[in-house]
Amino acid sequence: MPDGIEFDGKTYKVDIIIWSTGFASPDQSSPAGRANMTVTGIDGQSLEERWQTMEWQSVHGWNQRGFPNMFWTGLRQAGASANFMHMTDTIAMHVAATIKQAAEQVGSTKLIIQPTAEGAREWGDQVALSAIALAGTSGCTPSYYNMEGAADKLLPEQQAKMARNSTWGKGFNSYYALLEEWQARGTLKGLEVTAAS
Repeated sequence: MPDGIEFDGKTYKVDIIIWSTGFASPDQSSPAGRANMTVTGIDGQSLEERWQTMEWQSVHGWNQRGFPNMFWTGLRQAGASANFMHMTDTIAMHVAATIKQAAEQVGSTKLIIQPTAEGAREWGDQVALSAIALAGTSGCTPSYYNMEGAADKLLPEQQAKMARNSTWGKGFNSYYALLEEWQARGTLKGLEVTAAS
């Protein structure tokens, strides 16, 4: 009779086991994949393919280069909060303010908005720098935070991609302040905004 859970050759003693099924990591698939639909960008690549190859190209996590005018809330390259509704509201208000500023900037309400390649690269760099705060999760008990333990076995290039595609590592208050400062500057730095014809 076993007296615990065995993993990787080691037994972990437990008093009780709660077995849960039907749960999927929020980072397992793209927003389109979670909705069971295919979204194809202007370059012919699907959003799900972009997600799975970890080639995320956003500014602040709520948009994607090659998928203009597509906005969402989520965790990848964005701030995370235990209060999901607060996080969703913050990003929605940020997107609305961005659209308003963009309309004023180009003098039209018919807009095309997407990150510039440079803006997405710079934001990815900032996310990667903040990811050090999340580094401790790689050695944790296997979970979706560390790819069920596989994160420790990734090549350095793969770990770098994971860092660029992680959640903002400085906490939600830092992320919120960053969005507020970005909006206050009014330059829409990192975004390509044009009037639609």
